[in-house]
Amino acid sequence: MISSGAVILLLRNDSSSREPLMLKTILFSPAARWLSLSLLRIGVERFFVVSEEDWLPGAEVCFPEGAEVVSVQDALLNEKLMDFAASCGGKIITVTEPVWLSSSACEELVNDEFLTPAGDAMGVYRVEAEVLAQGGMETLNYGEYYSPLNEPEIQLLPLHSGEDIRKARELGLQDERRRMIDSGVDLIDPNTTYAEPGVVGPGSVILPNTILRGQVITGAGCTLGPNAMLTECTLGKGCCVNASQVAFVSLPDGSRVGPFEKAGP
Repeated sequence: MISSGAVILLLRNDSSSREPLMLKTILFSPAARWLSLSLLRIGVERFFVVSEEDWLPGAEVCFPEGAEVVSVQDALLNEKLMDFAASCGGKIITVTEPVWLSSSACEELVNDEFLTPAGDAMGVYRVEAEVLAQGGMETLNYGEYYSPLNEPEIQLLPLHSGEDIRKARELGLQDERRRMIDSGVDLIDPNTTYAEPGVVGPGSVILPNTILRGQVITGAGCTLGPNAMLTECTLGKGCCVNASQVAFVSLPDGSRVGPFEKAGP
């Protein structure tokens, strides 16, 4: 793995009181939450997040427990960033502009030894940890910049407006559907499956009108739906959720949840 740490700036694009674009909702979660879930799934373990003071609570909920979320007005910001970088090693992903990244783009950022940019810099970089540890905020773009080839699976979309957010929602849905199919999940009706970045085990079947909110992780061979919604939960192998809502729980292997089922194996 080339990168296991990331520095994300969640700042307003202008001096108005509007929320940062990275905190606007793509599907059920803000763009920053999509980014953190995608990077987590690929193996990024540590996050350093810089936010406006008044948007710190919104920034904190987008990242996993243990992420360091710091106000841009913090007098010790530079020192904290340098300490973070010094403890990481290797290369650190830095995101200095509002963007949406496909899952394949995140995988390239984390795992490819060399980046081969296809266009102009758009605010995503890989910086040597040693450089950040010595230079702090001024060196967030002192590294390889990322601009992927314009392919359906590998995309970076800059977010400049509400229209870009709507486009990111469309791309995100397509990206997650494609990724699940490629990983061995059977989507009976992709157009009625709404999923945020998660991990659904191979051999699983997703039936029509199923919604996966936040990070949903399942074992192999599960059946989800029809008419089901799962939110921030973990399921073991061979679980079945039919016409029900499952939220913020972990279910063991073989659990069955539905109108005519009793939860449990």
